[in-house]
Amino acid sequence: MTSSKVLQYRHIKDPSREILRYIDDRRKGISRSLKTRWKKFNRQCMGGIEPNVIYTFAGISGSGKSAFANSLETDLFDLNKKDNFVVLSFNFEMLSSKQIGRKLSYRLKKTTRELYSSESNDTRATLSDEDYEKIVQHTEEIKQYPIYYVDSPGTVDEIRNTINKFHEEIAKDKWLIVILDHTLLTRGRET
Repeated sequence: MTSSKVLQYRHIKDPSREILRYIDDRRKGISRSLKTRWKKFNRQCMGGIEPNVIYTFAGISGSGKSAFANSLETDLFDLNKKDNFVVLSFNFEMLSSKQIGRKLSYRLKKTTRELYSSESNDTRATLSDEDYEKIVQHTEEIKQYPIYYVDSPGTVDEIRNTINKFHEEIAKDKWLIVILDHTLLTRGRET
């Protein structure tokens, strides 16, 4: 069955106006990129994360893509405190609570094994009260970030609908950053 849908086309004058507005906004500091901790990434990507751009990070299994995304979403808030944006993060491989554990691990310079007291075979926790208080303090800080998680995989249509609803309800007047981790776990269309 062939589709009769026609894709939209536009005359060159429209994108010409858009690029002039973009260049002018950039030079005036109206439009800026969100900085990341990686100087080379920022240099290669127009100063950081740009609005209306799709970034794809790919690599073999176990190469650190999820850790990169996890660091990126927190770093954006740490390094761009004056910017008005929100993150919607689809985590199909790891529950959001475990993502928070990774963030705490990085901030406290402790392994997740140390955080979860899994190094010992006895029933006593190996994490000190002092370390636990630091964990609580850092958790209080990061839970203030406008980051929202979707833990359950969905179809492409469900993901699109979730993004649209989230944009209408929560990110209406904000810059929305969507992170989609582990697209292989996206479900097929339901018929």
